[in-house]
Amino acid sequence: GQANSTPDAKDLVVTAIECNPSPASIKNDVLVTARVNAHGFIGSKVTARVSYFHDGKPYTWNEEFTLDREKNNELKVSIKAPDTKGEIKVRVDVGLEKDGKIEPLPGELSPLNNWSETYLTVNKDGVRVLIIDQLRYENTMLRDALKREKRFDLYQVIRQVSLKPSADER
Repeated sequence: GQANSTPDAKDLVVTAIECNPSPASIKNDVLVTARVNAHGFIGSKVTARVSYFHDGKPYTWNEEFTLDREKNNELKVSIKAPDTKGEIKVRVDVGLEKDGKIEPLPGELSPLNNWSETYLTVNKDGVRVLIIDQLRYENTMLRDALKREKRFDLYQVIRQVSLKPSADER
């Protein structure tokens, strides 16, 4: 804010952002949480845009929110981590979406605090599991246990075979 601002000044402020998990595994879901103060904008509808550049290409996710409180509104957007390891800069912009851009809300004191950035480390760890089998109850428990863990990428191929032998197999 400014030193000469009035008590009724309106301002939207992104106070913090975090990525969870951090570090993240390649191609996994990451939950980006932005904490936003909405001085004078309680009840306003805004768009949160999460973006990063990877291999010269922009990746963006937009989500609409209503700001319910004056302080500590949590805006959560789920994104996908890139397919290669390294450090990426994740940016969150909050405001009104117009013509593909995020614009400040009308009457805002300063649009310079409507965004924030952080770094996300992307690792190439984790385990890929391939299950090739018939559809059986025993595999259901295994698949359920592996799906809950973010460290595992699960791929399954179900082969159903006939229980009765064909004329050629007899």
